[in-house]
Amino acid sequence: MNVIQAIIASYVSLHSLSAHKELRFMLPVLPLICIISGYTLFIFCASTNSSKGRLLFVLTTLLVMNYPHLMFLCTVHQRAPIQVNKVLSTYIKDMATFHDIESKRFSIHYLMGCHSTPLYSHLHVTKKLGVLDETVPIDSWYLDCSPECRSDSRLLCESEEFSINPRGFVTKYYTIPERNSRICSDEKVCLNNKDMDQPPQTSRKDIPDFLAMFEHDLNNPNSKDLKDVLISMGLEETDKIKHAVKGVSLIRLNSRNEKYPDNDVLVRLPGRLGLKLQFEHMLVFTNKQLDVGQL
Repeated sequence: MNVIQAIIASYVSLHSLSAHKELRFMLPVLPLICIISGYTLFIFCASTNSSKGRLLFVLTTLLVMNYPHLMFLCTVHQRAPIQVNKVLSTYIKDMATFHDIESKRFSIHYLMGCHSTPLYSHLHVTKKLGVLDETVPIDSWYLDCSPECRSDSRLLCESEEFSINPRGFVTKYYTIPERNSRICSDEKVCLNNKDMDQPPQTSRKDIPDFLAMFEHDLNNPNSKDLKDVLISMGLEETDKIKHAVKGVSLIRLNSRNEKYPDNDVLVRLPGRLGLKLQFEHMLVFTNKQLDVGQL
């Protein structure tokens, strides 16, 4: 056992020196860790005559310590990357099936960091074509964060550029339609087309059918009128998906029916106390020409 412990300690220590750390780097020594854990638990449970009682204690402890975390991580924490593709798949399948849209290539743009969504593993949509299933064509675009741009200090990856200035990125890379009228958001903040950045025409992309981004990027201090820009592009917010808990606070409730913003989840506790959970969201914007609201 001493040899196994020395191997594990050396391996973990060496990898701790690396600036880049991931859980998968520990996979080679996990079997050794399981051997030590199993041996230790066996000694603990078999050392006295009350082995059944100790075994029940160990199993209960493992269940109580791990099951709540398992449920939280599987159902609440960072659920948006998978849920957003379920939402988009439902929209696309309904359009392709019930609206009978022929030879339509749907486009989805993910304006977020590296590997934020699983893409095609959860974005495979089919529709019935007689007795056969036909794959609905989907073109997705995500921000570049390839090793080539990350390894060159002279280059700025698209994901970094968007994170620094989301509004500037959108007006740089997308075609902003010319409009004579002013565009106003729900907060009555208006924006003229002439107020937007005008990048070279060659760098612009067509406006997608769907666009997904995180709420904190929309509310970035450097992009105060980003929502107005998206409205001017014909995009409207259609879904707001809870992603991760960004704040937890214990509060005193003044009344039983007290209301809180949609971003918050209130867990009522005894004694007129409550646990307020604040969530970060992922937003889905849909091209108004698709008329998703009538599906």
